[in-house]
Amino acid sequence: MGKKPKALPAPRADNSIYPHMEVVDGYRWRVGSYDERGVLSTDQIDQLEQRFELPREVLERCSIELGNCLDEDGAVNLVEVKRSVALRRAEETLQDVRHESQRAADKLGKLSDRVMLLSEQFVADMDDRTALRTALSSLHAQLTVALEANTQLGETAEQVLAQPGSAADMSPTDKRKNRDKRRQYVVETCCYAWQDAHREVSYTTRPEAASRHVLQGPLIEFIDHVVPMLTSPPVEIARGTLKKDIDGFRRGQNEPDMFSIPPVFGD
Repeated sequence: MGKKPKALPAPRADNSIYPHMEVVDGYRWRVGSYDERGVLSTDQIDQLEQRFELPREVLERCSIELGNCLDEDGAVNLVEVKRSVALRRAEETLQDVRHESQRAADKLGKLSDRVMLLSEQFVADMDDRTALRTALSSLHAQLTVALEANTQLGETAEQVLAQPGSAADMSPTDKRKNRDKRRQYVVETCCYAWQDAHREVSYTTRPEAASRHVLQGPLIEFIDHVVPMLTSPPVEIARGTLKKDIDGFRRGQNEPDMFSIPPVFGD
């Protein structure tokens, strides 16, 4: 009897993993370790105290909590990386590397051949002729090195492509679903400070106004003053995003505390 054909390995499930990634969304937060000193300077706290007439102790506590928001390990952003998408994107990248390196090698080879035809023959001054001869020789040598590097680059990409599934692109599967939790935490911290000062967490809308002024009110102005102090270069949060974050904070305030709900036993 002949040998039984070797069974093919079962296909792997198209699972997803959720690694932590720092979300870069245009808000260049001043990430760092601020501990108990807070992220706001004394001058910045003075400005906020004078502008919004908030208690200094509230602002100092807010500064510490904002510093916690910007701590290097303060925000865990879990993003989805789907196996099938990651493998497909990696293969596309490797194919691009192979293709572009081959194109570059072809061009460099032709340039190298043309440089070989260059000469200092018609330079009258002997010193200039010697310097030019050295420069042309160096140019050809650099082209040769670049040609070899691009050829090696294509060969290496080919080696990885020969092992399907060995490389994965770890970028988020859908960047539209990424959430900048630092931004959310900063807005929530500002809202808590506003509440601690016995102010109402609210805003008004002006649909007919210019986009920047659709949201209005003292809280909006306060957040618009704080956020640029935490970013470099200074930026403001987009109006629609800010509205969503404040609305989320208010919904959270209206939800019952899970620890205050009495347990139900039996029927």
